[in-house]
Amino acid sequence: MDKNNFLYDEYGNKRIADNALVALTLMIAESNPKDKDLIIKVIINLINKKN
Repeated sequence: MDKNNFLYDEYGNKRIADNALVALTLMIAESNPKDKDLIIKVIINLINKKN
């Protein structure tokens, strides 16, 4: 997220807390491989700037 300039909002605050990023990463890693793309799409929609 930092590499893509998405970790911080326009005020310099983190968009997502570190523990939430860990939880999302673990959820993706532990998900059924068939469902992985769907889970990633859901997470992207949740953190999308335009929401």
